[in-house]
Amino acid sequence: MTSTSTLDEERMNQCLYYLKTFGVPKTLVTFYVKHGLLQRACQLVLEKDLGAQIFIEEILQECLTKGWLPQLRKALTAADNNDKEDFGPYIPFLLAACQQYHRTGQLRTLYVIQLFTDDYFRAGLTCIKLYLKKAVDPNDLEEAISYLHKAKVAFYLCVQIN
Repeated sequence: MTSTSTLDEERMNQCLYYLKTFGVPKTLVTFYVKHGLLQRACQLVLEKDLGAQIFIEEILQECLTKGWLPQLRKALTAADNNDKEDFGPYIPFLLAACQQYHRTGQLRTLYVIQLFTDDYFRAGLTCIKLYLKKAVDPNDLEEAISYLHKAKVAFYLCVQIN
């Protein structure tokens, strides 16, 4: 049982039994995420080869909405027993998410994911795009300038790491 689940252990086990026996993997992923079992959800996406779209819609989007990115980072890096954080087999899913958010113009979400993956260079470029998008309206200049500051910080972090 997890801190986000309202189910006691017996009910949790009953739900898991029925979902595993009669449900489809996507439903089980949704259940895991709803109850804060992010590592199990991520592992299931890999084991059942459910693809990037299920990862994005059922796991990543929910974690973004609920503010669970630190927990997701922990779940994604738990598979590797290395000392450093590495997203390993989840990299294609995260890249697909970035491509989707870029393609659909969700630049703020793209920026958050780029920071989440420590891709500071692209995060800086996204901030410049956000600046250019906001700088056309005089009412949004303050927000636009804040994106330039964020770009500067992202590029600074990129130089510090490399």
